[in-house]
Amino acid sequence: MRVELLLEDEDDDVVAVAALLLELAHIDGDFSEEEAVVLIQLMGEHMARSLVQGKALLVRARSLLRRSQDLETLVKAINGRFDLGSRVAIVNMLWQVAFADDVVDRYENYLVNRLAKLLEVPLASVQNEKREALLAHRRRQRD
Repeated sequence: MRVELLLEDEDDDVVAVAALLLELAHIDGDFSEEEAVVLIQLMGEHMARSLVQGKALLVRARSLLRRSQDLETLVKAINGRFDLGSRVAIVNMLWQVAFADDVVDRYENYLVNRLAKLLEVPLASVQNEKREALLAHRRRQRD
């Protein structure tokens, strides 16, 4: 599922999505090159109109993570702005980041499932998006 969550000048909701992806990439204590590549690709496909805007989005996402008390606050902003289809696409992006380094460890698995629950995405959709993200990961490996 492709959903564009394009960043506008002051679109804090899209920055919140980027912050969730960034948090997931760091949750296992190892922000790998593969995770960075997937993160940048996802931002380019879904959130930013240019590389410069993508880099600015990353900077804003890092800043937002530092200032945030908790992830629930970020998710509330997302839930208020995006419909279910967009939130399902966000879960797919989370899974893609989790699969990026070939290993979905227990911390990544827990965080994706926790965020999906907070995003009010049905469990069947979470499992489907996990399969889709794994297939996308395998396609990237082949290419």
